[in-house]
Amino acid sequence: MAESLQDAIRSMSLKDDDPIDLPDNPCFQVFEQNALSILGRLLNPSCQPMAEMIETMPKIWRVYDRVRGIALSSEKFQFVFKREDDMETVLKDRPWSFNHWTMLIDRWIPSPPKNFLSTVDVWVRIHHIPMNYYTLDTMDFLARKIGKVIEIAYDPNVSQKDAFIRAQVRLDIANPTTARHVLNIPSGGQVMIEFEYEKLRKRCFHCLRLTHERPDCPMLHIKSPRAEASVNSSKEKVVNTVIARGQQELGVYLSVPPGFEPLFPELPPEERAMAMQYIAHSDPTERQARIVRVQQSILTEGVPERVDMPKISDDLFKDKGLVFGFELQSRSSGTKSSGNKNGTRPQRWKRLAGKKAGDSVVQRPSGVVIREESHGGDTGNADEYSGSKAKGKAVASVDDHDAKSSKTTSLMVASGLKPLPSQ
Repeated sequence: MAESLQDAIRSMSLKDDDPIDLPDNPCFQVFEQNALSILGRLLNPSCQPMAEMIETMPKIWRVYDRVRGIALSSEKFQFVFKREDDMETVLKDRPWSFNHWTMLIDRWIPSPPKNFLSTVDVWVRIHHIPMNYYTLDTMDFLARKIGKVIEIAYDPNVSQKDAFIRAQVRLDIANPTTARHVLNIPSGGQVMIEFEYEKLRKRCFHCLRLTHERPDCPMLHIKSPRAEASVNSSKEKVVNTVIARGQQELGVYLSVPPGFEPLFPELPPEERAMAMQYIAHSDPTERQARIVRVQQSILTEGVPERVDMPKISDDLFKDKGLVFGFELQSRSSGTKSSGNKNGTRPQRWKRLAGKKAGDSVVQRPSGVVIREESHGGDTGNADEYSGSKAKGKAVASVDDHDAKSSKTTSLMVASGLKPLPSQ
């Protein structure tokens, strides 16, 4: 026993912890196969099982036999396609969701940067833009409060039938999905600007981020109220000190004697302070020359123009998707009618009356309220598949059962016409 222990100690080496060098050989590389692949990330892995996602998504994309999935980690994955058109179709219909939570996908690149798969391109609906400021610049200004603006769907030459405009924004998942902002109008007053996000489903109800649910929100477990109050008070003292010093320094350059107009009033306070520091010279001639230079630069430059204006699209329904609101969901499963408590099928006249009424809001079995404002298009989510799979060959709804009936009733023809006799 002692001899075997001594042999094990002699065989130990410090080189056992050294890194391993992978040979630079083509047989170890799959760059050519990865050229037709996408990389993805699950934003909430605790609610998105990786194995179930890899099994389900190819069926949703309808490329089950032309793609294979690879689980790279608990939240990272890869899908390798056989055809490029299949991959392009999947990328075009982004963003996708699985189990009601968003998933990020992008085309494979050999060396992904650090911020790879950290943003999502989403169409945002902006409501309540003031009528006197209904311009592209205002739309771009409001959309930039969400993220980088890629495209705005607006045509000033046609009628605007929807009470909102749509802008495609690149949203950083570290930032919240802001629901509303108060806008101060230059002429006075305030307007509540509301934002709605197409194809995005669940998010945290506290911080409005897409990466966790409210019970797991880190904002709720930061510090105790007393410790947070002490930290806030110390921060306020520091901020007030810095502001006082800044105002004192700016006052040296921005103060003017009574009865004199200030120089360069069109400049912001910081730039004006720098300009006043530049013209401060003991020689009156040199001082006047510097004043003239600053004034000429203001006249020639003026207001800087935006060089990164977003793309303007006249297709108002481009890639239009649904808006999901989870704040209206109920505790019930949604499969039973509110007026049918015993579980029996309602009478025929009640079913036909409900069919004729035609609700504008559809209640899905999961309790998700979907606003039917979309003009077609895919919702881009994998949650509808699980519901249809569980039903099998059963009738999807009462309306479908009525549509298959061979009997002809007065409600199946145009109003004011009698039904045709059976042949």
